[in-house]
Formats: sequence, structure tokens, C-alpha cells
Amino acid sequence: MDVPTRVLLIDDDPDLPPLIEALLASIPGARWVVEWVADPEEAAARLSRGGADVALLDVRLRGGASGLDLVATVGAENLRLPVVLLTAGDDRAVDLRASELGVAAFLHKEQLEAATLERAIRYAIRFHALQRQAAATRRARTLRSLGAGAAHELNNPLAVIRGNLEYLKAALEVALPDVPEQEEWLDAVEDALAAAEQIRSIVGELGAFAKPEDGPLQSRVDRLLEEAVAEAKGYLRGLPPAAIVAPPAYVRGEHFPLRRVFRHLVTLVARGAAERGRDGQLELWASAAPGEVQVVVRVPASEDGAAEPAAEALRLLAGPDASEAEVSLGLAVSRSIVEGYGGRLVVDFGTAEAPPAVLVCLPRTSEDVGAPGPLP
Repeated sequence: MDVPTRVLLIDDDPDLPPLIEALLASIPGARWVVEWVADPEEAAARLSRGGADVALLDVRLRGGASGLDLVATVGAENLRLPVVLLTAGDDRAVDLRASELGVAAFLHKEQLEAATLERAIRYAIRFHALQRQAAATRRARTLRSLGAGAAHELNNPLAVIRGNLEYLKAALEVALPDVPEQEEWLDAVEDALAAAEQIRSIVGELGAFAKPEDGPLQSRVDRLLEEAVAEAKGYLRGLPPAAIVAPPAYVRGEHFPLRRVFRHLVTLVARGAAERGRDGQLELWASAAPGEVQVVVRVPASEDGAAEPAAEALRLLAGPDASEAEVSLGLAVSRSIVEGYGGRLVVDFGTAEAPPAVLVCLPRTSEDVGAPGPLP
């Protein structure tokens, strides 16, 4: 697949963009797209947001701003792009500080040539990918430790809560058979027991995530979604078969924890739809870009096609009877797992035309397959 490399040029010199474009155009067998940004504030936002494959950053910017200060402001942990620093000469102090800030490569502007520019970009992209992979591995290891501890600590008080609720339920049934409020009280206890069971399930997910797999740290996204939907089939009764559109692209992350994440999201969305009387089709769309795979789990639209208000969107993801603790804890666990692999999880509250959805973005580890098309 002939995908162009997207280059973000951050510099205040209007003569530099055409020079960079000409140099890159002279490289055989490659395609490039160059975007020029001169404003330091806009550049900082782009470095933290991404949207390109590499950034060429001048050490001196508009208004006397420093390119290195810009990188420091964004922070190494928030850099979404590999950075190639463009300098006007040899300055060891600049080189050392750039290395500390996570800059991947250096180029002297007076010595710009097509071969050296292409090599610096290639090395920077590879260096950044290795950095992100190492950081994701560290985060996953930390999350495993936290998950194991949290699961252990939550299980004990949760067992006490469940036991006391069961005792209270039995006591209400025996001791107060003729009290008019008995049925209402028993319903309240049943609701509490159901919420405790849901939290127990989430704690179980934490414990499962804490057990490392022996396999590779990558998973195929189409298989993840198919297996997640199959495991959540009990919650999909009454809905048409889920629509899954996904390429056979590989993402960073172990198969079991990621499958649990998508199963959890499918379950939340399906249950929320069923409890609100929706009969639309659950949709899972995946789209693969050069460095990332995006997956959308979309809530079926209502009969009139209207979206839920933003205040109701999160509640829709778990149904009207779900507890706030379940919604928050379930999404927090899922988000932690995704972020542990270098990805992100975002709840889209929807618009007047589109219902709420959950967006999961994960780093892509293989570039040998294409996408089924852009996300709808």
C-alpha cells in the first residue's frame, strides 16, 4: 500500500517549505505530504495531538521562541510525533538538551540534502516507535501490578458486602412478611446485589489482566472484535447481528486483555441499547492508518434517529439501572488497559445526527495490510 509519509514542518521561514518539498520529491520510491506550521502555539498543539508521521522542528521559531522550549512544554510523555531538530550549527549544549527531551534526530539546515533528510526522518520514526513500545511495556507492567493489588484488595470488602446483602434479603423475607414496604425493600436489596455482582465481574477483569500472556505483544484487530462480539452474545439478544468492519491489521497489546476491553464495551453499549428499547444494529468499525488503528463501537440509533443528550450519553453506555460506580470503574479499567499499550479510549457524546460511541485507538504494529475504508 503506497501511503505517503506525512511531514509536519515547524519553522517561521517561508522559503523552507518549498525546499523541503523539493528535496523529498527527489527521493525515488516514496511519497510525501508536507504541512507547514509557523505559529509556536499551534505547533505545540500539533506535537501533542499528532496527525502526522514526523515533525521537522527549527531550533529558532517566530517571536524568538525556542524549538526546544516548545518540546519541553509539550513534554516527552505527550509527544505524539518523532521530532527531527533543524539547527543552524554545532552546539553541544543544544544537542544534549534535545536528547534529554526525546528529540530523535538532528539536521543542519545548511547541509540539507535529500539522502540525509530521508535518513533522518526514517531513523526518527523508528526511534520514536521503539520509545513508545518501551513506554507501553513499562505502563502495562505497572498496570498489571496495580491490577493484581486492586483485585485482591477489592475482593475482600466486596465479599462482605455481598454476604450482608444476602443476609438482609433473607431476613426481610422471613421477618417482615406482612409489611407493605417489603417488596420495595427487597427490590432495593436485589438492585444492590446486582450492582455488587457487576463490580465483582469488573474486579475479575482486573485480576485476569494482571496475569501476563506468553504470546506476542500484538493482536489482530478483526479477530479481537469478532471474539468480543461472540463472548457478549448474551447481551445482544433481540438485536440484529452486529456489523463488524475491520482489516486484518495488527495492534500493540496482548490478545486476552484487549479482547476483554472490547467485550466490555460491546456489553455496555448493547445493554444500554436493549434497556432503552432500541432495536438498531450494533456497529463496530475499524480503520487502519500508517501508525494507528481506530475502532468505533457505536450505539444503535433510536427509532427517530435522534441522539441522546450529552448528559445521558454515558448512562446510555450501561443502561438506566447501572450504578455510577460500575460505569466509571468499567470504563476506567478499559481505558487503563488501552493506555497501557500506548493507545487511548475516548467517549464520543454524539451530536444531533449521530448517537454516542466509544473510540479506541491503538498503535499499529504491521503496515502490510490496508484499511476497509475511512471511519463512517
